[in-house]
Amino acid sequence: MTPVGENPVLNTAGTDTLTVMTYNVKNCGTGEKIADVAADIRAEDPDVVCLQEVDRNVKRSGGRDELQALANELGMNYVFFPAIRLQGGTYGVGILSVYPLTDCEMVPLETRREDEDRVLASAAIRVNGQTIMIYNTHLSFEDTDQRQKQWAFLQQTLQQETNPFVLTRDFNITDIAEFSNLTGVTAVNNAQTRYETYLGDGSGGGMLCIDNIFVSDKLTVANHRLANTTVSDHRPLVAEIQL
Repeated sequence: MTPVGENPVLNTAGTDTLTVMTYNVKNCGTGEKIADVAADIRAEDPDVVCLQEVDRNVKRSGGRDELQALANELGMNYVFFPAIRLQGGTYGVGILSVYPLTDCEMVPLETRREDEDRVLASAAIRVNGQTIMIYNTHLSFEDTDQRQKQWAFLQQTLQQETNPFVLTRDFNITDIAEFSNLTGVTAVNNAQTRYETYLGDGSGGGMLCIDNIFVSDKLTVANHRLANTTVSDHRPLVAEIQL
């Protein structure tokens, strides 16, 4: 399976900040609340949105291409990265951007045979003549030891990245200390901020602070905040990044 996307011509005027959102959209309410998800995103006016739990042509979501529909609603570029085949379609992660998305790639993460397949997605954007890499992933929740292997792969991959980068995702951690598995980055969700992004059933179970945005040491986090959701069991996390 390969990334799928389009890059319409958009205004990419010079700027010294980049606003990034990560948002687990939970299948856009099985495809019926795409407009609501778009409204959640529009309210924060991000330049880049990394999405998790996105359906494309899946029966449970009415066969809708959710990311394409969101891109049309918001007038943004998009790339979809399928992780698994499901009900006649695919399910995975996506990136929306006001900047054209290039060099789009995805690599599988190691998972156990009985677990859901996971991928690391990446795309490049150009802002003020500078290339910035956007990474998006969704780690395993089934097994902590398996997730440690995925953390190690992320660390190895990002250490080799020569461009400034942003990494986002629903990391499915059971302890916020897991975020320390990545070094040489600034974590928006950390022991001080403790953004409780996961709403779930209210019990928490040690998984409240599971979403995060990591920024490489070549970039600076200027501001950050939780956003509201009308659809998902995850609240979006937003970071304003100084270039």
